[in-house]
Amino acid sequence: MSELRGFSLSQEELFVCLIVADLPLPLGFDDLANQVFGELPEQYQNYVLGTAERSLIAHGMLELTDDQPVLEPMVAEWLNIISQPSQTWVILHQPAGQKQQANYIHHANNQYLFHRGQGGIHQVIALPQAREIVQAALDIIEPLELEVGATLEGTLSETVFRSIASTRTIKREEVVAQLKTGGLAPNVAEAFGQTFEQLRSISALALLKNKPETSVQQAFTLVCGEQQQWLLVPEAEGQLYVRNLDLTALVQVLHNFAHPQ
Repeated sequence: MSELRGFSLSQEELFVCLIVADLPLPLGFDDLANQVFGELPEQYQNYVLGTAERSLIAHGMLELTDDQPVLEPMVAEWLNIISQPSQTWVILHQPAGQKQQANYIHHANNQYLFHRGQGGIHQVIALPQAREIVQAALDIIEPLELEVGATLEGTLSETVFRSIASTRTIKREEVVAQLKTGGLAPNVAEAFGQTFEQLRSISALALLKNKPETSVQQAFTLVCGEQQQWLLVPEAEGQLYVRNLDLTALVQVLHNFAHPQ
């Protein structure tokens, strides 16, 4: 596996690997045991783990040494990074009308590893360097190459934004009224309201520093529509700075996100 650039594990296989390596659960997967076992009675849980262990052995990711399971060295190293990183870039991406997708890029020991768990399958992929974080984010968010005629900006109540973002059926007039009440000027509220009416996705991004303890270094939201794309950044408590931006400006935001000062 010396040429390994990435691998996939079932949630059961990942759970076994973490047990074998005595590693904590990766960020965002505190409920992994529940995902693996559900309501399965305890007396049957070893069957699940045994099946996953044999699958790992068959794929060369695990071997038995003196009857003790030992992970393939690179698998062990990578799982150690995603379980105990020094930094983590979080990208929570929700296409309109769909479930939110959680994506994580972990950094430790001069390595960057992308981790996504979806449909019971966990992907771990190596990114050669920090600049690949920008491309990974673009691949996830898929912004459009839109031009901005005029800069539109303002301050919006975070409570109002969350209320609109969680609404299933968007009625433009009602959304615009809420945005005005939340603090946006009429022209900005009209443009932002149109974006919600033509919504493509909402993506929440954060950079976490995990050592010596977890703290948020950056956090912002991108709201993408068919004709406008918007950046939302926390300001004073409960307030968001809102600004439209073209693709070049959006890429610069992601570059700053990938390369924190």
